[in-house]
This record gives sequence, structure tokens and C-alpha cells, in this order.
Amino acid sequence: LLLTSPGDSEGKSFILASLGIVLASVGNRVIAVDADMRRPKLHELFDRPNVMGLADFLDGRKGGRKESFSVPLQETDFESLYLLSAGRPPADPAALLTSPRFPALLESLGGRADVILIDSPPVSGSPDATVLATLAEGTILVVSAGFTKLELIQKTKDRLLAQDGVNLLGLAVNRVKVNSSYYHCVSDRESRRPWWSQWRGKEKNGASLTLSEAADRLGISESMARRWRKSGRLPAVRQWLLWWRVDPSELNRVIEQTLDRSVEVHK
Repeated sequence: LLLTSPGDSEGKSFILASLGIVLASVGNRVIAVDADMRRPKLHELFDRPNVMGLADFLDGRKGGRKESFSVPLQETDFESLYLLSAGRPPADPAALLTSPRFPALLESLGGRADVILIDSPPVSGSPDATVLATLAEGTILVVSAGFTKLELIQKTKDRLLAQDGVNLLGLAVNRVKVNSSYYHCVSDRESRRPWWSQWRGKEKNGASLTLSEAADRLGISESMARRWRKSGRLPAVRQWLLWWRVDPSELNRVIEQTLDRSVEVHK
């Protein structure tokens, strides 16, 4: 099942994660695949690193080397719900999605799970969503109440149905007003970094990393790295008054633990 949207910030990743949790809670084995390799989001929603994922598997990269390896699925905090994160941003995501390895991957995952949920980029941008829609058994278009224009919904629908093999099941409407309040997801627009954070990010002695640099190696946002630092998941020591530094060896240990915890799911 593919979830896509007409444009950015419709909340499709949030809807997909919620749907995955509900399906898993009633006994289904679910694999959530983040195929939005341009702006991945699922790993943050499930609070997982993005060290290796879909892009690395399709390209055959592991640790910067070309080799064959198993699908890097990660366990989530929800029983029977697994995540295949997007992986490191590739130079040409569309080329990876049109490679023979991707349909073979979906077939393999289909033998291990009851439901595969695929997150994709918006239809209005790259061709990725239309490519993915031809491979999925069904597609749901996520729109946002009070935000998505009707003309854009119709244009997106026509664009999807113009492709052979696309089974558009319908709409999922996000941010619907209930009891005079909105239940919505946070926009994934990147915030501008102030000038002092850029200066702070420079190495002082080459022996430690800033939280921003550690986040980049983990494939997560800086805000997520700060949450991990507060919980102790990402070891860091205070330098000066407010700045935190991460020992590269400690960071490598976190990355190795992530890779070691890749699970093999059997239905």
C-alpha cells in the first residue's frame, strides 16, 4: 500500500506511521518502507537512526563498498511493526526505484509481512511517486483539510490514473476539524540555522564532533540528536556553557549497534 500526497507538508508520513501502528496492534505483521529518499521522515517518527536503508540496499552499498547484504530492517517500539528507513540520499532516487532490485525487494518483503506500507515523495514534484504507484497494489492520496487545493487534488488524481497499473483507492484527509480543534502533524520544513550554530559546528581540535555533525552521521535531524543526548542514547559531554561534543568512538559504537540490530523478519 502506497501513501503519497499532492504536495509537501500534507502529513502522509504521519498518517502512514499511525496506520502501521493500528494494523500491527490488531495482529498484522507490518513493514513500513520509507521510499521518500529525497526528504525521509519515517525514521524520525519512529525515533530510529537512518544509517543504512532502502537506498543503500538498492545500490548495493554497505560502509561505502559495493556488496550484497540483507535488507536492513529495524525493530520499532511497536510489536510486529518494522522499519526500512530511506538510507543515505542517493544521487538519483528515481533510477534506484526503476531498477529490477526494487520489485524484487517488494516481493521478498511481501513474503515476510501481512502489510507493506510505502511512503513516497509528493506527486507534484519528482516522478518517484508515479513510479511507486505502478508497483503498489493500492495507493492512498493524503490531503490536508483547509490546506490542499481542490484543483491540485484533481490534477494529482489525473496524473496518477494516467499511469497503467495504478490502483487509486481514495483519499485520507488529514487535519480534519474535530471538536473545534485540529489534530495535525508538524511540518517537516527545515528551520534556518543561526549564524552562531554554523560557527559552533566547526571542529576545534579534531577529537570530537558537534551534535550537528553526529546527527549527520546518524542520518537524523539535530533536534532528534538533542533528544537522544538528553535520554542518554547518544553519549555527549558538555563543552563550554551550552555546547555538547560527541566522541567519534562513542558515535561509531552507536552506529555499530544499529547495524548489529538489523533484524531478519520471517512470516
